[in-house]
Amino acid sequence: TPSKKAAAQPRQTGTMVSRQEIVDDLSEYLNGLPIRTGGFREKALGIFKVKQAVVRTKKPLDMETIAHEVGHAIHKFIWGVTAKGNLNNKRLNPFRRELGPLDYDPKQSRVFEGFAEYVRLYMTNPAEAQRRAPAFDAWFNSKLQTMPELQAVMQKAQERFLGWEAQPATAKIAASIKAKVREPKKWVSG
Repeated sequence: TPSKKAAAQPRQTGTMVSRQEIVDDLSEYLNGLPIRTGGFREKALGIFKVKQAVVRTKKPLDMETIAHEVGHAIHKFIWGVTAKGNLNNKRLNPFRRELGPLDYDPKQSRVFEGFAEYVRLYMTNPAEAQRRAPAFDAWFNSKLQTMPELQAVMQKAQERFLGWEAQPATAKIAASIKAKVREPKKWVSG
């Protein structure tokens, strides 16, 4: 469930945006959705554990994979799961022609994978999402208008991802460096 915090401004760090901040904000906006590294054996770059509602990636801060897996979390939030515990595709099936080819394995043409890829594109390259799935994009944007908290989450995530990409390489590196401020040691005088 998206949080009302999504309507608030993301953390400010001057003009620099770090990948960790984007992940932390996305997790916070989605009511603390856990976004973790490791903890699975599949060959995939990432997974969304439907029952536990947790995103896991092979590599830390893999933004493209995190955006894709968050797409599965959003799918669960909007349309729920079937009696067998799988993501419910009923509302997406009419868009199979557009979403199927977005599957990372186009031969399988799975609508739930296509939706997750659409969300990745929506967050990281909105013009490409609209180009590759125009009818679904129009329908999904009208759906988001009925869900203002989720719409705010999607817009904030999009702004953060695009802000990251727009930064020069030096700003990306600088934003990733954590300066550790040390407290001066207190010596006991005797």
